[in-house]
Amino acid sequence: MNRATAEAQKEIAEEEGFVPVLAWVKDMIDSVIAQELDAPDLEYSFSAEDTTQENLHASNHYKQIGHRENLE
Repeated sequence: MNRATAEAQKEIAEEEGFVPVLAWVKDMIDSVIAQELDAPDLEYSFSAEDTTQENLHASNHYKQIGHRENLE
């Protein structure tokens, strides 16, 4: 297995590990919405956007800017 494949597998495993936690959080929020806000017809949903690449790009951009400022 090459390094890129190993990193991709690690990322998938980490994301799958969050699914049960997110389901639990959703259930809790839905309960609050239904009971406390008296709105049982509403439900919470998470955004399904994959921001991993966006965050990586932003982080790299920030590092590049910081590096340039240190050179000046």
